[in-house]
Amino acid sequence: MADTINGISKEIYTYVNQELFNLEKEFNIKILYAVESGSRGWGFSNEDSDYDVRFYYIRPVEEYLTIERKRDVIDMHDLGRRVYEYDLDFSGWDITKTLLQHRKSNPTLREHILHTMVYKGNADFLNGLPEFDVNTLKHAYGSMTYGNYMKYIHNKRTDDFSPRVVKTYCYCIRQILAWILIDEYNDVNAPIQIDKLLNIFEDKDLLGEQLLEDMHTCIDYYRSNCKLNRLSERAIRNLSHWIYTWLQVTRTPQGKQRELPDFEIYNKRFREILEKVWG
Repeated sequence: MADTINGISKEIYTYVNQELFNLEKEFNIKILYAVESGSRGWGFSNEDSDYDVRFYYIRPVEEYLTIERKRDVIDMHDLGRRVYEYDLDFSGWDITKTLLQHRKSNPTLREHILHTMVYKGNADFLNGLPEFDVNTLKHAYGSMTYGNYMKYIHNKRTDDFSPRVVKTYCYCIRQILAWILIDEYNDVNAPIQIDKLLNIFEDKDLLGEQLLEDMHTCIDYYRSNCKLNRLSERAIRNLSHWIYTWLQVTRTPQGKQRELPDFEIYNKRFREILEKVWG
C-alpha cells in the first residue's frame, strides 16, 4: 500500500523512527532491530490498540568491560511516563539479554525475528545461530495459553463479550494454532499473523468449517472494537470447548528439552556484533 511502509502507516513509521533515534542518543546505544509487536504485529488490532515497539540494542564496548552490573533492558523504569504524539509503548533488550534468550529458545524473540512489521534494521545479526528448540517453544505456547485461559476465560459467562475477554480468545486461538503447527510439522517458523495461520489450516482442512468460521467471527469482532458482527453464545461455547480440549494436550509434557547450546557459540557472536557495530 502506498501509504504504508512494512505494513505500518508512513506517519507512525516516521514518528517511531525519530523516537528510536532519540533513544539512541539519550542512552548512548545503537538499535539493531525494531519491530511492531502485540495485537498489531499479530494482525488483530482495532482502533483502540496502541503501538508496541520492541527493539534490540547494543551499548559501546567499554560498557561491557566493567565490574558494575548494567541493566539489560530499557523499559518504563527508564522511560517514565513520556508523552508521545501517538499511543506508543517502547521496550528494548540489550544484545547480551537477546543472545541469552535466543539460547533458551525464547518464543517472543522467535516471533520478533519473523515479524514483517519492521521499523528499523533486521534480524540478520541472529542468523546462523542454533535453531530454536521445538519442545521448548511448544511448552511456552502451552503455558501462555493456559495462563490467558485461566485468567480471562475460565468460569466466565458465555455472554461476556467484553474487549478483554474477546482479545484473550484471539490470543488463545493464535497460540494453539502455532503449537499445532510446531507439533505437526516440527517447524519453528509458524506465521506470526493470525490470518496467515488460519489460511494454513483452511488449506489443510484441520479444524472443520464451523470452528474456522467461529474463529474468523471472533477475530473480526475484536477488530471492530466489539461493535460489529456480534459473537453468539454458541460460538463462545464452541471456541471455549476447543481451547479447553487443546489445553489438555499442550499442557502435557512435551518430551525432553534439548541441552542448551554451548555458551561459546553466543560469546563468539557477541564479539562479532561488537566488532561490526563499533569497529
